[in-house]
Amino acid sequence: MNSPSTHSRYKLSFPYTTHTSVCSSQTPKIIASRKGHLGGVAFYPSHDKGAGNSAALDLQSGILYSADEKDFKTAYSYCYEALEGYIIADPPKAVRALKYMCLCKIMLNDAEAIPQLLSTKCLKDYNKEIMGDPVVSAHSRELRDNMLEKEISRVIEPYSEIDLSHIVRCVGMSHKQIEKQISTMLLDKKFFGVIDQHNGTVRVYQTPHKDKTYQKSVELIRALSKVSALLRSHRANINDDLFQAVDAIYSKAGPLLK
Repeated sequence: MNSPSTHSRYKLSFPYTTHTSVCSSQTPKIIASRKGHLGGVAFYPSHDKGAGNSAALDLQSGILYSADEKDFKTAYSYCYEALEGYIIADPPKAVRALKYMCLCKIMLNDAEAIPQLLSTKCLKDYNKEIMGDPVVSAHSRELRDNMLEKEISRVIEPYSEIDLSHIVRCVGMSHKQIEKQISTMLLDKKFFGVIDQHNGTVRVYQTPHKDKTYQKSVELIRALSKVSALLRSHRANINDDLFQAVDAIYSKAGPLLK
């Protein structure tokens, strides 16, 4: 890597990364997207370049792995290395690495590990910076919906019918938000059931087991239809009784194909 500029510090103006396989095939659209993600990552002057620049590169790699590759496990490892480097070179910037670590844990469905990560004082000191970060905001809606779905699923799991008001109390969100999310989950077949508007409850049905008998029957009928069509084309050479028998089977089963 070339030596950094003699200026006090400079912003990264292109998606520089140590992984050439990532950079070699980028389209202009992806490059523009990466500029947005990496615009706030800075290199450091010569007197603190050892830890600072290493942390900056680690953070870049973590962002790219999370934003482009969706490899949040690898991204977490890079962000952890960046956190350690920033603690030495530039403690205020450590908060950015920390929040990306939390983001990776959430995306990996390992939210239980977050309280330990957030026990550090920098979360309280830099709460505004964390909540306003563009990388976090890019994932925030997906994270919010996924976490809400998991919480609703956890609450309704033991029941065949449950009051909406009970779900609202357990989850801690408004009745309208909960009902909207449950409706979305039902449409997406995250679980099977129905919202009883009259009684204010959610009825939960058992997950239906897929019966392949009907599908196999349809395939058999379609095969018979092909045989019937073939017999029709050679009717003059086929015994009429055999043709009539096959034709009768098809005429009875035909409506199932409509």
